[in-house]
Amino acid sequence: MIKLQELRINRVQAIAITAIFVVLLSQIFSAKPEIRKYSENISPTICPSEPTGVNSVVYLSAKKRGVATINKGERKFKTQKTSSIKLGSKAKEVEGLGASPLLVAVKPQSWMALTQCTPAISEKWFLGGMSTISSIGYFQFVNPNRSKAVIDLEIWSEDGKESNQSLVISSQSTRIVQLNSLVTNKKYLAFHLIARAGRFSAVLFDERKKGLAKLGGDFVTPNAIPDKNVFITSVFGKIKKQKVKSQFLRLLVPGEADAVVKVTYLAKSGIYTPVGLAELRVPAGKVVQMPFSSLPSGRFLALQIEATEPIIASAFSSSKGSVSDFAWSSGSEAINAQNIEAITVPAIGMRLNVYTEDSSVVVETTTNRKKVNRKNLSGITTWKIPSNVISIRIIPGAKPVFASFSAQDSRGISVMAIRPVTAIERSALPISDSEVLTPRK
Repeated sequence: MIKLQELRINRVQAIAITAIFVVLLSQIFSAKPEIRKYSENISPTICPSEPTGVNSVVYLSAKKRGVATINKGERKFKTQKTSSIKLGSKAKEVEGLGASPLLVAVKPQSWMALTQCTPAISEKWFLGGMSTISSIGYFQFVNPNRSKAVIDLEIWSEDGKESNQSLVISSQSTRIVQLNSLVTNKKYLAFHLIARAGRFSAVLFDERKKGLAKLGGDFVTPNAIPDKNVFITSVFGKIKKQKVKSQFLRLLVPGEADAVVKVTYLAKSGIYTPVGLAELRVPAGKVVQMPFSSLPSGRFLALQIEATEPIIASAFSSSKGSVSDFAWSSGSEAINAQNIEAITVPAIGMRLNVYTEDSSVVVETTTNRKKVNRKNLSGITTWKIPSNVISIRIIPGAKPVFASFSAQDSRGISVMAIRPVTAIERSALPISDSEVLTPRK
């Protein structure tokens, strides 16, 4: 009797398992292969708002670019009728298609400054600025998105690592943060910005005065990520109709171990390492600064900084002419075959400064009459860009290229490392399935 019951139970289990197996097989063989489709868009670039008393113009290289004002509840791109726009008190978004926009800011009788408009990202490094009594420098954070951004700040000074801080940037808003509110009475500063939530755009502006005397101002171009080999491509040698007052190199080793650093001057007149900069020991976690000595002749030179540990580096140059001004030259990001892109060139008498280990580099220019030309530049050079050029593309060879813009006139001096900024957003499209409306029978 017991054996008969066990036999019946086993038969029931076998029938149930067989039924489940048949159902699974039918689903597998009847399922359609899932084909995902994606859309790709070039992220808009963000141009910072204009401080009081400053004249800021964004150059777009072409008309009919869409521009939106970053304001709560608004994000409508309006097609522009001109190739340049005045900024005003609100930050702007520029549609990503086309040459990267460039901003020229001028404070009359004080300074001139250049910066690229960049997309919202999740991380940035800056090496520049100070928070002493003579500093009126600041960060400007822009959040173009509909959700808040939370940013963690790591801060270093000449005394070592400072207390980490966090900032909240409301959706579709701009926030100004003075440097002396982040850390007080420090001469040498470095910053690492990381988004904990959302994305952001940030510019660091260094402006200084002493009593009523204006000492100048400049944007601090974001540094490339820490590396054992860093290139700075725009260090002023001689400045026409101006006197170079002081120049120094600023370094930070953000890791745990000290670094031994070698600094090499790269100029048309020669490549060499000056005495005292062949084996320079830089302590970990402290921002150090040293003056330049015995600079080579010429209008500009580049620097190569080799280190045993990853570092970031920047150079500072101050001048005295019709106004007192200064410029920050940051470690450049390599331009290679994977990140070639066009950048706008304002007609303000700018120079292109390049360095590559190749014997030459190709620069493609587009004029205001839409004529495209190509020019070969030597591996170490500074080239005055013709006034009819509205955009350029640097086309590297086998070796990467490091490049920057510089500008100098009666309004002041400025330097801007050229960084590839195009960001492509890739998102999956929803899958359309007619069986959602007409179920299988």
